[in-house]
Amino acid sequence: MILKNHLNVIYEYCKEERWDKVNEYVYGIREPMAALDRRVWSGNDVIDLILNYKRSEAVNAGIRCDIETDKIELDHIADQDICTVLSNVMDNSIEACKKVVIGKPWIKVIIRSKGNILVVKVNNSLGIKPVEKNGN
Repeated sequence: MILKNHLNVIYEYCKEERWDKVNEYVYGIREPMAALDRRVWSGNDVIDLILNYKRSEAVNAGIRCDIETDKIELDHIADQDICTVLSNVMDNSIEACKKVVIGKPWIKVIIRSKGNILVVKVNNSLGIKPVEKNGN
């Protein structure tokens, strides 16, 4: 969510062609971003950036976060789509883990590439058991 807000500010400055403001703003947020543990998980820049950022967010919230990925080539999927889906899934998992009151919260991410198919599996601890309705 924070990254989205930063991007909105940068986008507005770009639209107005206020390049000095873009440089100033990016410089200001660069330091916290540089503090991220920059691991290469998949070899895909977008996936790795999101995983590093969300992992850091989870760890800072006291959530154990384990990640396994294949080396991934995703020329057929737009970076924006990867960002939207993976960020949303990770945000949902972090939010669920923040509700855990018994035990240590955890997230397990597994990303595999099977041909042109990207498989993303995210498991997380739960604070409350899901409610079953109509057999679902």
